[in-house]
Amino acid sequence: MRQKAEKEIRKAAGSLGEMKRYRIDNVRDRTPLIRKVFDKTILDMARVGTVELFSKDASEVDDFEIRGLIRQGETVHVSFAFTDTEKEKGDEAEGPTSEKMNIILRGVVSQGEWEMFECLCQSREKKKGLEKIREIILEYNQHED
Repeated sequence: MRQKAEKEIRKAAGSLGEMKRYRIDNVRDRTPLIRKVFDKTILDMARVGTVELFSKDASEVDDFEIRGLIRQGETVHVSFAFTDTEKEKGDEAEGPTSEKMNIILRGVVSQGEWEMFECLCQSREKKKGLEKIREIILEYNQHED
């Protein structure tokens, strides 16, 4: 079911054209999915790293606008970006997709620990967590004992 819903979301986003970020309410309006399925799929895609969510505090968004977005407590998810877009041919050196990275890290760190790591990477080095992990691995592989 999730794969079908994800396919519908990708199709709807594609109908908006090539964009860096897709506003949640604009994509939802273009899918045949019921709200609950759409929202659950987007949140699941974010959990596995297929999309990155961009959010605001609920106090920053008016009630009318919130109705078309995804609300989780005091957080309102406004837009998303695909993190696993098709790579150009010959661009395979970039590394594994986020979903593959998620599988590797599962059982090593919790979701909360990963989110804290990503937050610290962004604030300290202006890098995504995945970029920092790649950097650490490449540096480690270059050292010979």
